[in-house]
Amino acid sequence: MKLSKKIFISMLTFSLVCLLVFGGTVYYFTKKNIQNDIERHLITVSNGLKQQIELLLQQNAERILLTSSRTQLRKSLQLQLNKPDTKHINKMRTILLDAQKSISDFIQIDIHDAHGNIITSTAHNTQNLAKLSQSFKQLKSNNDVSLDNYHIVDNKFVHVFTTPLTLNNQRLAYLSVHTQFSALYDSLNNSQLLETGNVYLIEKRHLPDNNDPIFKALNQTAFLHAQENNIGIVLHPEHLNHLSQLQTTINNQNETTFFILNTIKKTPWHVLITQTESVAFINLYKIERVFLWVAGVSIILTLFLAYWLASVTSHPILAVIKQTHKIATGEAEQIHLSFKQTNELALLADSINTLSKNLNLSKQNLEQKVIEKTEKLEALTQEAINQNQATSEFLANMSHEIRTPMTGVLGMTELLGESELNEKQHKWVCNIKISGQNLLTIINDILDFSKVQQGCLKLRPEPTHVRALFNNIASIFNTHCAQKGINLNIVIHPEVPDYLMIDSTRFCQILYNIVGNAIKFTDKGEISVNASLLHVSDNLATIAVSVVDTGQGMSESFIENMFSPYAQEVTANNKNAIGTGLGLAISKQLVEIMGGNIWVESDLGLGTKFNYTLEIYIAAEPETKLVDNDKAAQVQLYKNAKILVVEDNEINREVAIAIFNLYNIDVDIAINGEDAVEQVKNKAFDIVFMDIQMPIMDGLTATKTIRMLDLPKGSPTIIALTANVLPDDIDSYLNSGMNDHISKPIQRDELEAKLTRWLT
Repeated sequence: MKLSKKIFISMLTFSLVCLLVFGGTVYYFTKKNIQNDIERHLITVSNGLKQQIELLLQQNAERILLTSSRTQLRKSLQLQLNKPDTKHINKMRTILLDAQKSISDFIQIDIHDAHGNIITSTAHNTQNLAKLSQSFKQLKSNNDVSLDNYHIVDNKFVHVFTTPLTLNNQRLAYLSVHTQFSALYDSLNNSQLLETGNVYLIEKRHLPDNNDPIFKALNQTAFLHAQENNIGIVLHPEHLNHLSQLQTTINNQNETTFFILNTIKKTPWHVLITQTESVAFINLYKIERVFLWVAGVSIILTLFLAYWLASVTSHPILAVIKQTHKIATGEAEQIHLSFKQTNELALLADSINTLSKNLNLSKQNLEQKVIEKTEKLEALTQEAINQNQATSEFLANMSHEIRTPMTGVLGMTELLGESELNEKQHKWVCNIKISGQNLLTIINDILDFSKVQQGCLKLRPEPTHVRALFNNIASIFNTHCAQKGINLNIVIHPEVPDYLMIDSTRFCQILYNIVGNAIKFTDKGEISVNASLLHVSDNLATIAVSVVDTGQGMSESFIENMFSPYAQEVTANNKNAIGTGLGLAISKQLVEIMGGNIWVESDLGLGTKFNYTLEIYIAAEPETKLVDNDKAAQVQLYKNAKILVVEDNEINREVAIAIFNLYNIDVDIAINGEDAVEQVKNKAFDIVFMDIQMPIMDGLTATKTIRMLDLPKGSPTIIALTANVLPDDIDSYLNSGMNDHISKPIQRDELEAKLTRWLT
């Protein structure tokens, strides 16, 4: 969206919001004030009418009481009641007529008993007043005047007031006065609200077949006398709970109506004042119309002002944007802006011109520095590549050079241990073997740590039987644990899958390091290994492994650094412990490579618990050939095997021959790759164990040459026999045409597995 359009829309929106907020606020408070004024006015009128009506009622009651207090009237009534006589009735009627003439509103006066039966009356045609008898009984004192009921005469309401007639504290009868109460209706009809509202004197009544009350006005026209609810609005009983308060309801024309209710004391009457909302807010509606006119004119003026301001402001800014965009995209080496105005825009143009000039200078300097830095970076990158390659080659050479003599040492030691030795000699050989294995472990730790540091360590996952790996660990350490008198318990929960996609070598290396560490520092009690399944998501299983020992434990200060390289806690109990301090560091790095975490819990003197998790994909059970584990069948399988061992080291050749002889296998020997190729040409071998680094022709070249031969009985299985076990090395062996590999020094269980696999 263009800047001018944004400015235009922003100004227009701001103006409209201001108008709405201002207008809404004014409207709200104006309406509130008018409503408050209406409430005050209606309450004032209602209270005034209430006081007037109550005063009129009091005056009327006083007149009635004055009439009833005439002694002659009471004595005549007592005489009539004791001994009826026409002269007594005439006497009472004369007194009543005299009272009626003195008060114009008195149109009929009756004397009757408690059942409404007329004793005498000023009217010639009287009706029985039995329906008012309940009201008579409710009169409590001689001074009471009760407004009992009303009836209509000549389209006018005639109200009936009753008071008891007593003599010597004895209630004789009742005096009922029928009055039109013209003063009352004059007060209502002359109310100051008649021009804008309605004033009613209403009475609450109940219909025989309905419990809901009916509110009927007593000052309406004759036309409305017959209607039960003739006040024109809907009233409910709950409205009586809010007397003298402004309330709202709906009138018979569906208009919102304000009203005030006030109760007249000692009567069933209420003063009702109503005023419709349209009449009450007529001035507010005038203000609304004025506001709409003002708002319309303001919007039109805002439109013109916003358009003008947007044009004046946006055009120079758009020019600035256009030129600075060229700087950002590199389309212009230098720009120059100028405006006729001498305001802030002119200052902005000068600043941009200066910025453009400085940017061009900086760009030139930066390009030169980039060229120089790039050359240095390329040199450093190449140096790092060369150094990394040299390190990899060094690790490979170190692995080969160290493992080759270790093959001879451990091989000869194992052979010597199986020869006829006395007890002392056998102990010495075992010590040599243990020392050699410890030395090999230290060498492996150092090489593995170097691989991790150089990023050379890669995992080779394949479907692996997990429980077999745990069993192998148990078989490795059972003898050592028995010698120390401690128990090794391994528990694998049933929910752990049988087959997982793991690098079995690295999986065992983690477990070997942690279990070996536990055995090293535990002198009594037991070591428990527990494997469980935490959860599975999208075939990815999270396996939890814990190793708990009852050893000497560790201090809190050492736990914080125990996974650091070369970390070893020296105490009186373990100061002679053998190791590099790399095993746990390597284990932590392997766990993290496998997507897990490792942590430790330990109490000094109470034992240690190692915990780690691994994220491993579940694998299907591989389709493998059934291997006959019967020893007789295995011996027969090995007896017929034709094996060629290619090894340039004389001692290692001797070791290999001796190991194969243990299985009654006669092997052929080749001292280099060239010799191996010639022998394969002349003899059909089942398996060729091929060394890698040899003079004249190395193992990889020899393998490629053999695979190119057209042999009558097919090409043999070739297994790399090497001390180089880096992942890249193993890949190169397989890519050259080899089928498998076995590491130096040769482990007999591994050799048996290879022979059984490839001879079956």
